[in-house]
Amino acid sequence: MVVQLICNKKPCTIELRVKCSSERELFIIGYDPGDRYSVFFKRLMYPKVGESTFYFGMPQAPSNLKVVLYDNQTRQFTNSKTFEVVSLKKIPLRTAPTGAGKKTREYIIFIQEFCLKLPLLQPNLTYADDKKQFQIDLFPLNLEYATPARIEKTRNFIEVSKTDFLQMTIPQRIIILLHEYAHNFINRDQDSEVEADVSALKIYLGLGYPFIEGMYAFTHILHDSEMNIERLQIIEKYMVKHKLYIDK
Repeated sequence: MVVQLICNKKPCTIELRVKCSSERELFIIGYDPGDRYSVFFKRLMYPKVGESTFYFGMPQAPSNLKVVLYDNQTRQFTNSKTFEVVSLKKIPLRTAPTGAGKKTREYIIFIQEFCLKLPLLQPNLTYADDKKQFQIDLFPLNLEYATPARIEKTRNFIEVSKTDFLQMTIPQRIIILLHEYAHNFINRDQDSEVEADVSALKIYLGLGYPFIEGMYAFTHILHDSEMNIERLQIIEKYMVKHKLYIDK
């Protein structure tokens, strides 16, 4: 199924209801048809037998949203016999208190704009907000630290790999930039990864971004190790407890 929804750049939630006669693995992606790198959600879904409902929060939305949905097992885009779309519609975005102060709210505006404009931004340049409070150095390729982004501990500027970020959805870029910000501007312990995770997640989920996209972002950047497995368990537990939407 391929459909286009008019969003007019207004925050909203996409509600999808599907009906299946057997357990299936469905793939969905929602993106700006004018920019293939501006993806607002992208995930696998596992609907139960009967009717299931899925939610995709979009604190940021394009003028038009193209939604592609298909059975990942049959790869059939049209006239799929394995599932039926009961409805696909926009509903109001759910949000929750983030605890963000004025400076953090200004940072959120800055990174939201940065993440949307990323495909057009030239690498090897520095990008800053109007007040010059925040700075992102955009590099063309992967960083030498094997991470898509990192914050400089004393001077507060963030380094971003454009190559890595282009492979991510917009929500994934947001959670990573919130995490880096938290290290220097929110954390009590600047070096604590878990504290930065939780601080970033409180803001990310409160703004209405999708739970699944946040999990995908962390699993993408955290390599297999006993420490990272424990960290992912903490992240998942927090997100499940505080997510604003429950697929059903």
